[in-house]
Amino acid sequence: MSSAFAKRFRGRGGRAGDLPQDAAAIPGGKLADRLAAWLTRVTVNACHDRQRSTWWNRWRLSDGEDAATELPSFNLTPEQEVLGREQRDRIWRCFQQLSPRQQEIFILRYLEGWSTDEVASILGLTNSSVKQHLFRAVRRLRKSLGDRP
Repeated sequence: MSSAFAKRFRGRGGRAGDLPQDAAAIPGGKLADRLAAWLTRVTVNACHDRQRSTWWNRWRLSDGEDAATELPSFNLTPEQEVLGREQRDRIWRCFQQLSPRQQEIFILRYLEGWSTDEVASILGLTNSSVKQHLFRAVRRLRKSLGDRP
């Protein structure tokens, strides 16, 4: 930073609004030119990205049919709430049928996201024992829920 630039910047109280004028005051205005070129390139690239995107072309070229499409809602209907509650209760009852060890390992692996090595280490089991408990737990849940044998 040149001393003239520093003096000028301090002399104005260091306001951010004066920065463009101060950058232009740098000898030759090279920083301002580079900043303007960079900003122009970023803007042009963003426009190109938008034009290439699928949703943009679909929206721009649509004949209005998409406007009638029903959008998903985050609010559940009363029927969906009841069905969801029944499904959760059913899953919970099936989960409670697992042995305490299977429940513990299932929660650590699938809900907490731990690796089988981490679960084995924390519970003092072998890696193959953890995998065996997981296999049996998943198989029993699937059978209880009627997904697969």
